[in-house]
Amino acid sequence: MHDWSPIGKMRQRINPDEPCSCPSCDAEVEAKHHLFCCPCPKREQCRRDAITAISGFLDKKCTVSDLKSVLLQGLQGYFNDPNYRMPVPGLTSTDTWLVKGIESQNKIGWGELPKGRMALDFETHQAKSNPNYHRGTNHQTQQHWTVPLVSLLFDHS
Repeated sequence: MHDWSPIGKMRQRINPDEPCSCPSCDAEVEAKHHLFCCPCPKREQCRRDAITAISGFLDKKCTVSDLKSVLLQGLQGYFNDPNYRMPVPGLTSTDTWLVKGIESQNKIGWGELPKGRMALDFETHQAKSNPNYHRGTNHQTQQHWTVPLVSLLFDHS
């Protein structure tokens, strides 16, 4: 997905005889963000299926509810606007890592999330929300939550 998707714009760059239009909705230029906002019913269904699969995964992995909401809102926000920036909530002592994660992901870009470029502060927030948190928890969180989540995001992009 790392900006080498077989979208019309890229296909035409490689082969000038290829059209750069979207094969699903006939948009004049199919650029990278168009994959995530194409109005074609099949692509809309793919986006809904991706959100449903990601939501189910986050539930299965006992993701903290505020983090789950942020991740899903961020993805949906990006699907609707390629320049989406999530408003940063007020800082409280319990959500420091979540706020840092939102700020970091806003800088990285929410469109980078499906490519696996996720703010590490989200992982820390998930780990520290575990009642059995200890120094090794981040490594466990990385193996059992972050890596599978990034794989799932990549599979659905």
